[in-house]
Amino acid sequence: MSPNAVNTSSWRGQALGIFLLSLGFTVLNNLDGSHQISSLLTSFFFTLVVCAAMWLGNGWITDQISNHISWVEKPVLRFTLGVGAMVVYTTLIYMLIFETIEWYIGREFSSRTYWQSMIITMVITTLISLLMHARSFLLNWRQAAIDRERLEKAHVASQYQSLRNQVNPHFLFNSFNVLTELVHQDADLAERFVRQLSKVYRYVLEKRDAEVVPLQEELTFLKSFLFLQEIRQPGTLLVAWPQGVSDELGVPPLALQLLAENTIKHNVLDANHPLTLRLRIQEGMLVVENQLRPLQQPAAGTGVGLSNLSQRYGYLSTIPVQVQKTADSFIVKLPLLKIPVYESALG
Repeated sequence: MSPNAVNTSSWRGQALGIFLLSLGFTVLNNLDGSHQISSLLTSFFFTLVVCAAMWLGNGWITDQISNHISWVEKPVLRFTLGVGAMVVYTTLIYMLIFETIEWYIGREFSSRTYWQSMIITMVITTLISLLMHARSFLLNWRQAAIDRERLEKAHVASQYQSLRNQVNPHFLFNSFNVLTELVHQDADLAERFVRQLSKVYRYVLEKRDAEVVPLQEELTFLKSFLFLQEIRQPGTLLVAWPQGVSDELGVPPLALQLLAENTIKHNVLDANHPLTLRLRIQEGMLVVENQLRPLQQPAAGTGVGLSNLSQRYGYLSTIPVQVQKTADSFIVKLPLLKIPVYESALG
């Protein structure tokens, strides 16, 4: 179904709802049958105008508030503002409509008629308010559930990819070969290698269920991972680490390892001309930049991991991952997540 068809169907549904609600209140207001046809038509017209103004106006207010305040994160504030805004809007619109009708017919209504109309208007608004709030809450709850499910799927895919990389026969083969050589050449370095290798596997297993981890932990893990790389290919990669890392800043687990792996996998490594990997914090983003020295034959799987990381960020932050490629560098900017805020939102 096209967007135009959906919009047309929505407007038809709203028009029908307004008409039936107006007709129902007009009938309820004339159960004694004492009103004349002209009076009934006037009452129906008045009720129709009020219903349309309340329905469309309150619907717009509900949508605007929902765009800025989430039912999931701040339900009490969302409900309070919604009800308050509707009461103010209803009062102002009622007074405007009533004054307009009095001006149009050239006479003032009695106090009894005024307050009777006010009560009818408030009842109409209460019903519309309940409908609008229920609709808004259900739509937000449904979207939150969908986003949560998608995030879990993306997270599971990331876990699988990371675990597969760590138990990759090629990775293990290289690691054990290096370890075998170190055992005979440098026992102390061999011990350090084993410790760092165990840290890599322990971190992957411990953080496999986490959605966000402290940036400092991720940097510590990355140092262990790059230590293994340095032993296998010494002097081929230089790393500039970020300064002033706050304990409240976080990133998705294994995000930095993914970017470091991409740097190593898709660029020429040469000890005579070391490749530089720079990490820095800039304007709420973690900037990961590496020199661009692409291989003549690109490695398989280019962009899959980065696409998954961008997808995960889509459910964790409103700020997207930024990827830039220049003539001599490849830059990825990761939004830094506030861990306490993020955890309270999940709770």
